Amino acid sequence: MTRPAPLLSDLRETPVVGRWYMVPVLRDYPYYSQVGEWPVLGPKHTDADFFSFEPEHYHVDYRFVTSRQARFMRSMCPIGYRDWVTKDNGIVTVSGAPLSDRGTPIPKGRPVLARRRCRIASYRSVLGVVAIERHERFQAAYGSPAEPIRLSDGRLLCPHRKVDLPSFEADGGGIVVCPLHGLHVKCGVSA
Repeated sequence: MTRPAPLLSDLRETPVVGRWYMVPVLRDYPYYSQVGEWPVLGPKHTDADFFSFEPEHYHVDYRFVTSRQARFMRSMCPIGYRDWVTKDNGIVTVSGAPLSDRGTPIPKGRPVLARRRCRIASYRSVLGVVAIERHERFQAAYGSPAEPIRLSDGRLLCPHRKVDLPSFEADGGGIVVCPLHGLHVKCGVSA
């Protein structure tokens, strides 16, 4: 009998590489024209406020993409950015491109839970050069670092789009860089 996989939303630490988790996925949706079952992070939203991106979208949770999806996403990384990230260039792709196809509306309802294997334990948003000035205004609006929304069950949410942050690695100062938009959030104690 197979043990049930833990819910990603129940984690208070980074997931373990190679283990299975129940994660939200958006089924049968195109990402760069590749139709698939994409693991998503955070709620469906628009980014008209700070990032001038109005279509509703999700962000791909790169920790739980399949090996095939990861290869595809690395190939989609813009050429000028391929040397930025040595660990995995697919992170540049998910940081710069939300799960949105202007010709295919995001389905109504919520993503479904699916059993997915963890490929990497954590990642952080990688900002493009053009986005840095805009990001400084964004960070200033929330504080530097931003204070998380603290829920009674121990979860810490990004104050911008309510992403669950405890399953992402904090730096030595207890700061988590939210993988959605790069907001620096104070989530832990300093080392």
